[in-house]
Amino acid sequence: MRQLIKPIALISASLILSLASSARSSSEGPNSPSSASGLVWKNISNIFASDNSRASYNSSFQDILSAASFGFSSVTGVITGITVEIEGYGAGASPPTGDQIDIALTKNGSSPAGSWKLLNALPNGVANEAYIARGGSTDLWGTAWTPIEIANSSFGVLIRDSDILASPLNVDHIRVTVYYTVPAAGRRLKMQKFIIGD
Repeated sequence: MRQLIKPIALISASLILSLASSARSSSEGPNSPSSASGLVWKNISNIFASDNSRASYNSSFQDILSAASFGFSSVTGVITGITVEIEGYGAGASPPTGDQIDIALTKNGSSPAGSWKLLNALPNGVANEAYIARGGSTDLWGTAWTPIEIANSSFGVLIRDSDILASPLNVDHIRVTVYYTVPAAGRRLKMQKFIIGD
């Protein structure tokens, strides 16, 4: 006689493993601006590239040079820091240090967001022209930032003379790097175990 095996129990067990790694750090840049404004600064479009063509300033009127439209498009997640690099030179009484500038970031293209970084000395003389860098991967410049604000065409850099004395300032290029973290996607592994009894 043929024996029939009849399942009498079905037990299902699920094992879920979540494999999550730490947030991933990334950056975009350095990016250059494509728009600029300033009342008494001359040849302001020269700041768009490092090509030895310079925007210049020599006035007792403390005018702000604004650089914007940096074209950030891939920044996501949480902004952790911003670096600003300014290439240029000044004329100072104590070479190799030239005149000093104040630097800030802006969200609207005209007013500072957060705090100014004061008294940043440019190299003295065209032969010593170089980039000066301020900020960094963990420096938010005194305020919080969102990816939308970074991508906005009004996001930018503000520069002004640190005093009201007429003295030549020359800026060849401005560039910005934005640092951010993106949470790593968790992975779920589901295992199904069946036990069949007879």
